[in-house]
Amino acid sequence: MGMVLIHTIPISFEARVYQGLAAGRIEIAAVLIEWAPVNIELARVRVMIAAVLEAWAPVLRLLYRR
Repeated sequence: MGMVLIHTIPISFEARVYQGLAAGRIEIAAVLIEWAPVNIELARVRVMIAAVLEAWAPVLRLLYRR
């Protein structure tokens, strides 16, 4: 009865974490979750730098030629 009940309940995040622990994959998942905000911020910074360089490209070319 208990097994049938478990299979009818959607798997929660916590259950997936425990399954990951059992499979030995939780360390990778924890690192990915922990670094996700950092990766998003780095992506934003890269986009901002690219936009600035694109905007200043003509000026930088003139300065570099001298």
